[in-house]
Amino acid sequence: MLDVFGEFSKNLIVWPDRATMRTSMPATFRKLFKNCAVIIDCSEIFIQRPTDLCPRATVWSNYKHHST
Repeated sequence: MLDVFGEFSKNLIVWPDRATMRTSMPATFRKLFKNCAVIIDCSEIFIQRPTDLCPRATVWSNYKHHST
């Protein structure tokens, strides 16, 4: 099923060329990481702990030891 979805959705994801990406990148990254093409932000924000166990397990972060 993933192969089918991947084939179907591959045209929905458009990557700009490297020069365009570099113009929108912070100056510090352009200077320190010359070959960097993409910055992936994996921020986590604390949320209230759900009362049901399944949602609670879904939002638990082992890294932060908190619901995120």
